Amino acid sequence: LARGDPQRTGDALRRHAADLGVSFPQGHLSLAADIVGADAAHWVETLKRWLDLYVALGIRAAVLHPGRGDTASDATRTHSLGALTRHVRGTGLDICLESMPPGYRGHTAEDLLDILRQAGDTGLGICLDTGHLNLGGGDQAAFIQAAGPRLKALHIADNDRSSDQHLMP
Repeated sequence: LARGDPQRTGDALRRHAADLGVSFPQGHLSLAADIVGADAAHWVETLKRWLDLYVALGIRAAVLHPGRGDTASDATRTHSLGALTRHVRGTGLDICLESMPPGYRGHTAEDLLDILRQAGDTGLGICLDTGHLNLGGGDQAAFIQAAGPRLKALHIADNDRSSDQHLMP
């Protein structure tokens, strides 16, 4: 993004990667992005540039944290997700909300599905972070079954349940 126009830069990187036999099926949007905080509007505009880059790269699943807020932040979250999904409508890119550690909105598949329903469900998916789910002792198979076809991305990592250690499984 620092190199200029996301479309032009992304196209050049995608072509270079393709020449090397590499593609980018998913990408994680900014870890600092907070789509429910006081600066949510700023983050929506910033994320639109990221999404433009991801479309140019051919990424199909853009992973996003669902926001630090709880259910009281749902109206802001829904508004932010609506703006982002409208921005990428028709591009083939899905915004996938990542499962979060216990205590965060979006810890369970059911919670993430509720967020997707509130946001209109179009252009949205789920990313299972196995390490985050493990922190709360969650059942990986049950999560996958509950998420069903909405599961479009994976972050596979392990931990000893004391912290999000990002260990090899």
